[in-house]
Amino acid sequence: MKCQACHHTNPPGATECEKCNVILAHAKRGRVPNSADDIDRYCPWNDHGHVCGLYGTNSDTTNGQGPWYCSRHYWQLKGQSKLADDETF
Repeated sequence: MKCQACHHTNPPGATECEKCNVILAHAKRGRVPNSADDIDRYCPWNDHGHVCGLYGTNSDTTNGQGPWYCSRHYWQLKGQSKLADDETF
């Protein structure tokens, strides 16, 4: 598959570009971030229709494109259900 951002030819079935690390599905839909300002860094956590919306600081991706979660919701995704009183993240 050819990357829409840098035009590098990737092997079939690739999900990220080998050259520029853009997620190929995003590039296909025209969602390629041109700069750090184009990346949505707000926490997308949705609890029964209430979106968190805090600034996200944690992500599992290695290419910087997110999704970005606030500390509280990131650790909930990792299975930690409740913070102890003396712990902060």
